[in-house]
Amino acid sequence: MSLAEVRSAVLRNRVGRTVYMLGKHLDDHHALLGASAMAFDAFLSFIPLMAFAGAIVAYLNETTDLLVGPFGRAAPGPVRDIMVQELGRIAFGDMAAFAPVSIGAFIWVSSSGLSTAMYVFENIFHSPPRPWWWRRMIAMGAIVGGVAALIVVITLAVLIISIFGSW
Repeated sequence: MSLAEVRSAVLRNRVGRTVYMLGKHLDDHHALLGASAMAFDAFLSFIPLMAFAGAIVAYLNETTDLLVGPFGRAAPGPVRDIMVQELGRIAFGDMAAFAPVSIGAFIWVSSSGLSTAMYVFENIFHSPPRPWWWRRMIAMGAIVGGVAALIVVITLAVLIISIFGSW
């Protein structure tokens, strides 16, 4: 059975035709390339947040054994030494400069994923492309708004549970 016969058999079936057209349209608009870029940006945006969380843990925890100890025991010796040394350096560093930089880095990197999504949708729907800086500003606003909405939802959930009790 040749490739043309397989394609013909798939296109005769309604579900096969739908799946084939979905795959063709995703390939035509480079959706997989955009998806991989968005996933990369999403995971990359966690690095500044983890650095900020590590700084808070190091600042609040004088001995890093309580919260960081399990990770240190699981890591090889040189990695553990570097981790303890860096957490100590971060804990005694200037948090006033570190916090805004890490939060700004999170917003900038995570907005690049949304900016890529906007570019992909502009390409798919053949709309006129926005300038990169305008897409980035919209994406940064969406990130800040999403984080603010998440904070409001979590606060309301905690208030509702504290008023009515847990289930």
